[in-house]
This record gives sequence, C-alpha cells and structure tokens, in this order.
Amino acid sequence: MMRRLRTTALLLAVALAAPSVASVVRAAPDDASKNEAKERYDKGVKLYKDGAYEAALVEFQRAYDLNPSYKILYNIGLILQQLNDFAGAMKAFQRYLSEGKSDVTLTRKVEVDKTLSALRQNVGTVDVQMNVQGAEVKVDDVAVGSYPLPEALLVNAGRRRISATKDDLTDTKVIDIAGGEKATVTLKLVTPPKNGATTSTTATSLVQPPPPPLVTPSKSGTPWVLWSITGGLAITGGVFGILALKSSSTLKNDRDVFGVTHSTLDDQQSKTKQFALIADIAFAGAVVAGGLSLYFTFKSDKEAPKPGAAKTTTTPTTQLGIGPGTVSLAGTF
Repeated sequence: MMRRLRTTALLLAVALAAPSVASVVRAAPDDASKNEAKERYDKGVKLYKDGAYEAALVEFQRAYDLNPSYKILYNIGLILQQLNDFAGAMKAFQRYLSEGKSDVTLTRKVEVDKTLSALRQNVGTVDVQMNVQGAEVKVDDVAVGSYPLPEALLVNAGRRRISATKDDLTDTKVIDIAGGEKATVTLKLVTPPKNGATTSTTATSLVQPPPPPLVTPSKSGTPWVLWSITGGLAITGGVFGILALKSSSTLKNDRDVFGVTHSTLDDQQSKTKQFALIADIAFAGAVVAGGLSLYFTFKSDKEAPKPGAAKTTTTPTTQLGIGPGTVSLAGTF
C-alpha cells in the first residue's frame, strides 16, 4: 500500500513539475540545453512508469542540471527514498524547501517536514577530521567534497566506508553507524619515505653477536634405565608375593569351611599359583637386571674418557622380556 502511495505521489509531482521545467527551459537562451532538458525529463517519467527507478533518477538529475527547478528536487527525493537512499532523499527534500521557499505550498511543506522527520531515524552523521587540506572525501567510493567539509556528512545507517585521497596518498576507515547516531572519523595521509632513505642505524648495530655456546649437562655413565627396571621388577615381585600369600591364606580358610564347593577351591588355588608365578618371574627379572646394572655401572666408570680427550659414546640397548615361566634378555652395547 505504501509503495502504491509513493508511486501515485511521484506521478502527481511529475505532472505538476512539467510546466515549471518547460517555462524555465523556454527562458534559457540556449535552445540545445532547452531541448535536451525537456527530452530527459520526459524520458525520466517514462522510465519511472516502467519501474526503472535508478535510470529515471539519472534522467531527472540531468534535467535539473540543465534547467534547475525546485519541483524536480521533490521528484528526485521520492525516487531516492524508494531506493532506500535515505540520506540522499533528505538532501533532496531539504534543497526542495530551501530553493522553493515561499513558492512551496503549506500543504506540501507539512508533508515534506513529516517525511524528513521519518528519514532522520534511518541516517547518521559523520564528522571527518584530517591532517591534509584539499583532500577528496568519499563515502562508499562516491565523492562528497573536499576537506575541510562545510558540515558533517549525512550518511545512511549501516556499514559505511569513509576515505580520503590527495595525489598518491589515501586513507580509509570503515565504520558501523546506527540511525540518529553521530560519529567522528579521523583520516591521516602520510607521505612514505623516499626511495633509498634509511634510518640512522650504524653498520655495527646490524652485526648480530654470535650465539652463546650450547651448554649440555654432563652425562653420567651410570645406566639409570637398568636400575629403574631392576627397582620396578623388585616392587612388582613384592606386590604379587603379598597377593600370593593372601590368596594362599584364603584358600586354607576355605578348605576348613563347610559347604565350599570344589569349583571355588580350584579357582582360588589357580589364582594363588598365578600370583606366585608372577612374583617369581618378577624377582628373577630383578636379579638379572640388577646384575646387568652393576656390570654396566662398573664398566662405564672404567671407560670414562679423560679430560680433554675425544669422547666416543656407545649407548647400550637392552630389552627385557617377561612371559609366563620365562625371562629373556637381548641387548647390544
């Protein structure tokens, strides 16, 4: 419904504006400008009726540039509002009131003031600050003037790209601005250093000092891995030895208890044997690993290199395997 009302209002405005444009064109001394303005105006009306709003906007703007009439600004404002360019629509309506002055009827003035009040909810203002005079300022890549600007920029709410350019220098800031909000953007155009220019750094400061020598901890000849294995096997043997004793005690008590089945006794006896077997294997492994630990400890002490002599280190590799009833060792050194 609102779209239809806007369309009706625009067509009515176009019809009302036509005589004014024609009179302005007839008063112009340049017949070529007069004819082109009339053609573009008529073309804009046709494009709008066909729904080509952006193309119609361009034709109306061209007609206004050739023969300015405040009534065309009203039509331009309606098209911009329909294209959701709220900031552009506000500018067009404000110029319409400013240039029309007392020629604008009271009814139309009230209508435009109401429209402007609604548009202000969808626009914000941006105060641009810069360090260079005369730079071209753009909003979303559209030029809006040169710095310093006469007033803060009126922009549509949303994400806006504010940039400034002068010669080969440019700076850009992207901001998010809400309706009715005021923002300040500071742009800086800085001249890059000339080619070949260098900072005042002496040559000696560029020479990096040699890295400090790596400090490696002295390696002890004691085979700590074998000693750890020895301790682990001994602890394992002790734990399973205790479990075997407890299991044996439980088995003895169960035999004296009336009603205990043979199956339960067999299971307890099997568990006792397993604990005892693991304990025996672990103790045997601990004995073997302990012997190897002593051997490599004494050997490493004897073969320790003298101070200043070149070191050749051969790391012993030992594997210890434990299985039910077997203990096997394999290694190279």
